[in-house]
Amino acid sequence: MLSRHQTQIGRLALALALVGLFAPVGTAVELRTPTTDDPEVVFTINVRQILDSALFKKHALDAVKTVLQMEPTAQQIIKATGLDPLKHLDSITVSGADMKSPKAVIFVTGQFDADKINSALGEAAKNQKDLKSSKEGVLTVWEAEKDKGHLYATVAGKGTLVMALDRDSLLKAARGMNAAKIGGDLKTAIGKVTGKESLWMASVVTDELKNQLAKTPQTQKYADKLKSMTASVTLTDAIQASVQIHTTEAKTADEISKLLDQVKPLSLLIAQGDEKAAGVIKEVIDNLKIGTDKTTITIDLKLSEDLIKKIQGLAPKGQ
Repeated sequence: MLSRHQTQIGRLALALALVGLFAPVGTAVELRTPTTDDPEVVFTINVRQILDSALFKKHALDAVKTVLQMEPTAQQIIKATGLDPLKHLDSITVSGADMKSPKAVIFVTGQFDADKINSALGEAAKNQKDLKSSKEGVLTVWEAEKDKGHLYATVAGKGTLVMALDRDSLLKAARGMNAAKIGGDLKTAIGKVTGKESLWMASVVTDELKNQLAKTPQTQKYADKLKSMTASVTLTDAIQASVQIHTTEAKTADEISKLLDQVKPLSLLIAQGDEKAAGVIKEVIDNLKIGTDKTTITIDLKLSEDLIKKIQGLAPKGQ
């Protein structure tokens, strides 16, 4: 019998896996996969690494299997497409730009059978007027319309699904026309990724974000000196989280690092009056390392399995 907490973990992990069935993906860090033109942010979930991690196998695998068996929609998708989230997904990558008028492409890699996927969507289209297909050369392009918005998808090649918010972006990505359009600060941020992470994100600091930072007294001094950011989480038998904030100069990195370090003790105020919570939070803070590497601010946090259990123990009973 699974506890409520285990079931919640299972549903969360299943949700991530099912997203991959209908979103295109790229292999972690191998940005040979097409992207949007000059992306501002790239986010990857390394599904295979997560599924193979000791933490997932020990604490979530059984829960996910149970949820998969209990979810009718999941069973329908698996039966119709032959895709098993626990066996056939490798990664999910989102590449996007222009947050005011979002342009995003999603790549999903794995062991996919294009004929089965197109056949399953064809059957679904018989009962859904807002789902239709068309041909673009060898590609079958699927278009779904909902709330006056459109979503386009295609099986771009062996093991790759692609989705986009507009047809042009979908076709460019599927044909690989944008593969080399990553450069500048984003290329530097991505260069900090090893490919072994469970999930990672690289983003440039856009002019819009700089303008927002400039409006706040505490951050306006540094608004024009921030370039990009890299963040990652890696699951093994523990959780390792890392953030790198890339600036224009070592002086700025050092000043921001010291400011962040001064904030750490304030976290104990969250557990004021709760001795047990205070002890756990202090242990977390002790594992939080903030420093610099030339012009980059580094933030690292490692949570052991024992510490994760202590954090879970702070949750109200029944959750």
